[in-house]
Amino acid sequence: VRFLPPVAGQWTATASMRSGTNVAVVTTPTPGQAVTTIDGRTIPFTVGPITSEEGGFFRLGTLRESGKHHRKFEHGPYYLKAGTNGPENFLALRSLDDVTKSGGEGNLHSFATHRADWRPGDPLLNPGNGDEDGKGAIGALNYLADQGVNSLFLMVMNLGGDGNDVYPFLGPKRRSFEKTHYDTSRLRQWNVLFEHAQRLGISLSLVLNETEIENELWLDFGELGVERKLYYREMVARFGHLPALRWNVCEENDYTLAQLESFADWISRLDADEHAVAIHNNPNDLALFQSLVNNTDFDAASLQFDPNLTDFQVEIVREWTAAAGRPWMVDADEMGPWQVGLTNTNAVDTRKRVLYDALFSGGGVEFYFGWHDLPLGGDLSLEDFRT
Repeated sequence: VRFLPPVAGQWTATASMRSGTNVAVVTTPTPGQAVTTIDGRTIPFTVGPITSEEGGFFRLGTLRESGKHHRKFEHGPYYLKAGTNGPENFLALRSLDDVTKSGGEGNLHSFATHRADWRPGDPLLNPGNGDEDGKGAIGALNYLADQGVNSLFLMVMNLGGDGNDVYPFLGPKRRSFEKTHYDTSRLRQWNVLFEHAQRLGISLSLVLNETEIENELWLDFGELGVERKLYYREMVARFGHLPALRWNVCEENDYTLAQLESFADWISRLDADEHAVAIHNNPNDLALFQSLVNNTDFDAASLQFDPNLTDFQVEIVREWTAAAGRPWMVDADEMGPWQVGLTNTNAVDTRKRVLYDALFSGGGVEFYFGWHDLPLGGDLSLEDFRT
């Protein structure tokens, strides 16, 4: 159990262990039959005060809804996002257990130049196979934090999408067994990366689906069935303790409104920490957000936009959601055109047209890397964030 307690003092945990058909994908408190050797056992424990040694967001508590367009930490300031939107397959790491590339674009990552940014005392990924130890990925997070980057956008399941190299399952095959059995070793390694990012002050936008139709239909043919319910429940159970996290339902969404609403409802029912639920649009399609402003399960807009329209798009979505009585976070996450993004030659112009316009219009920002070959690297191929 991973848990971020909101207050100090004496606590009691009560264990629930049930057996029976589909007991993992229902929300009733006592499904199936009790496993009597465990079910109902209580464990008392003490939560102490926040310590000065604790780093980053763990010192601040969970990022909570504030009634405004920016969320606020339980024990700290408001959060203003300035992050990176790539590489979207950051988790396609050679240092993770049993990662394979089953076709797709881009490459598996080593982030070799960032090994020099790893520091003594930092964690390692300790894979059970292969020679890499994860210093490159940990070092990359260190480098980003040193530059002031405080958000990372990454896919947690891209099978059938662009990369075909990130998934929480035992394997990449589209069979019921793989889709309902999870690689606990690799997910432990994901958590090492995620907790390190949070201690550095980097929030996580975990993207649950990709726009490619095969990816959108991978689980339950696009519906909310056993496979998808289990997927969301695993993600919430394993990573919901992280203080600064948002669930991004789908990149460049193609789901119907009814499907989106069923997904967000299930995630919201599972997530006791009430992390933000976001949705990403197709380029300049603001109608998606307007259609969802009255749904209380959605909290954030992840904009894909024309750089010349940054201020207008942030402001109009803020206006719609405020008028509905639930001000959303509105983030300029992916600037077009997709082939270009942020490069080693356009940073000054991008700051002028995107960064300042987004921030001063009341939004957050993440920089998208475009589509470029190495050594510059792009959305699925970047190896050195210094480029």
